[in-house]
Amino acid sequence: MYAELYPPELLEANICTMFSRLAAIACKYNIRIMIENEPISRLLRDGNLLVDMLTRYDQVKLCLDLGRLHLQEKIDPSFNALKFAETMAPYTCSIHLWNASLNHPPFGGHYPALPELTPADGWADIGALIEIIKESNCAVKVVFEHRSDLISDQDLNRCYGWIAGMLK
Repeated sequence: MYAELYPPELLEANICTMFSRLAAIACKYNIRIMIENEPISRLLRDGNLLVDMLTRYDQVKLCLDLGRLHLQEKIDPSFNALKFAETMAPYTCSIHLWNASLNHPPFGGHYPALPELTPADGWADIGALIEIIKESNCAVKVVFEHRSDLISDQDLNRCYGWIAGMLK
């Protein structure tokens, strides 16, 4: 359903129900439940609903997919990945880390994060995203979700070293 066709009061009721159910499952089974970002509609990002739910139901956490944040920013002019990451950092327990660029197909998605892949060349600003998240959440876990076959072993080690250095 397109966001503009989804009545805001119905969206809020459905999201409240979803968070309540997920929190109950997390408590019942003593597990951590994470929701991962897909493209975020204005109905969720422009209000306080998502933050309110994550605050109220602290058994539910976020997994921020950095590549998806960047791609949404590229296709949605009203979305700011850095601002969204800053708002969501306190509720984030995991990062899916890969880089993306609409300017570099076919290797524009799930590309390993390397320091030389810059926003000026169309890549996500991975360094800035990591710094923003780390500022308010030093316990975040990183899942490398890249295609390691796209680069050499030496570059792959540089990727891991760069990220590890930022997370210290």
